[in-house]
Amino acid sequence: NAIPEMKDQADHFLHERPTLLKYWDEKKQKLDREGDEDFWKKLCLERYNWISMKITHSYEKFTPKDFAVQRDQERINMKKEGDTLIKYNNENFRNHEYEKIESINAYEEYSDDMTWLELFAKLDFEDFMDIFPMMDNFKILYDYLHAVNGRIKTLFLRIQYKRQLKSGYYFYMVILSNLTSLETLIISDIENRLGSAYKHMVKGFNNFYENGGKLRKLFLHKVYTSYLTNGLAPILKNLPELESIQTKDSVMNPKDGAPLGKILS
Repeated sequence: NAIPEMKDQADHFLHERPTLLKYWDEKKQKLDREGDEDFWKKLCLERYNWISMKITHSYEKFTPKDFAVQRDQERINMKKEGDTLIKYNNENFRNHEYEKIESINAYEEYSDDMTWLELFAKLDFEDFMDIFPMMDNFKILYDYLHAVNGRIKTLFLRIQYKRQLKSGYYFYMVILSNLTSLETLIISDIENRLGSAYKHMVKGFNNFYENGGKLRKLFLHKVYTSYLTNGLAPILKNLPELESIQTKDSVMNPKDGAPLGKILS
């Protein structure tokens, strides 16, 4: 049997499981069962086996915030919870006294009252973004953006190759222009595509600011702004509300220093 085209695989991946769009009324611009937390918790457990397993096989009481943090950490560290190497390193090399100080000063990405709907919206949209370059369906993208805006405060944005997209990296501008509810943005560039997407992201951040967006924290994961002529300066000028910037395995352009100092001082 022939292997299905990437677009067909992506369509199947999107439509053969619970998604936020299945409950989004496009005409009314309203989400069905929006206030039914039991329903969204059930959907989280049905869709995400790792959440179901943790709740089912543990005496601890986990909250949506716990799972949102776990998801981000796994994508940043690129290792699953329970990894033996992480356990060994934590036991032998981590400075726990420093972590106590760091945790006091760290900007909280998620509130304790995060809802199951907000968790599902975040996880579902991030999964969709992973396959979107294989779909090239902007109708679905805009429907998603309308459905999740106001429900996602922290987004893990992976910069990836354009694949099937005829418009290239334009979709990053679309995302940033519309998700004005974002307070924390984690940009991950493990594929080293920021240079290709750069002009669209600069425009997107400009629109984000003009549309009323107020980003509080920027997390850069494997981002190399050192090879960009102007670094992050054109982006940072549109983030006057920024309170925290964090990096992991990233290399910054010297030109980033002045705008960062001005914003964070």
